Amino acid sequence: QWPADPARRSAIRAHFGARRKAFNWALGQVKADMDARNLNPDHPSVAWELGALRKQWNQVKDQVAPWWSQNSKECYSTGIADAVEALNNWKSSKAG
Repeated sequence: QWPADPARRSAIRAHFGARRKAFNWALGQVKADMDARNLNPDHPSVAWELGALRKQWNQVKDQVAPWWSQNSKECYSTGIADAVEALNNWKSSKAG
């Protein structure tokens, strides 16, 4: 059941928004990497792994989400983990 408390509802929305931001950021990083590899096969790839993408996130989070500290760090980690899982599922589907 949706909480009656407006502050709690706001916090839930903020946390889910943070998760989505991290998910979209991770997909964007991989897409940019794939585009760069299409132009230059020697381009060093971004690892489609949670640890690697979280490390990158931690390096850029102040620029891409200056409000990041208002939410649990697990929101961002979960969003990135979901993106990694989605990418791996996509890769597996292309492999048959």
